Amino acid sequence: KQWYQRRVAITAGIKQQDATSVCSQVGLCSSNKKAELYAIHNNVGINVCSECSWVVNELVSIVTNPQIDGIVKSLAETFCAIVPIQGCANIADSLIDMVVDEIKMLDGKTLCSYVGLC
Repeated sequence: KQWYQRRVAITAGIKQQDATSVCSQVGLCSSNKKAELYAIHNNVGINVCSECSWVVNELVSIVTNPQIDGIVKSLAETFCAIVPIQGCANIADSLIDMVVDEIKMLDGKTLCSYVGLC
C-alpha cells in the first residue's frame, strides 16, 4: 500500500510538470540556447524539428526495448543490493515499468513541440 501511494504521488507530480518549465529549469531551453541551436542548424540547412523528433523517437525505441529494460532492471537490482532500503528492488522494478509505460506514450514531434523545437 505504501508503495502504491508513492507511485500515485510520483505520477501526479510528473503529470503536473510543464515540459517547457522543466526544460528551462535544467538549463536546456533558455531563449539563448534555442537561438544558438536554430542558428547552428540554419547555417547547415538542418530542420531542428525533424532532427529533434528523430532523436526522441530513437531514444523511445531504445528505452522500450525489452533487452534494455532487462539491463536497467539488473542494474537496479545491483544498486538495491548495496543500498539498505527495504523493498528497494520491488520499488525500482515498479518505477522502471512506470517510466517505460509513460515513455511508450510519447512521440518525438509532440515532445519536441513541448520544448519549443517544433
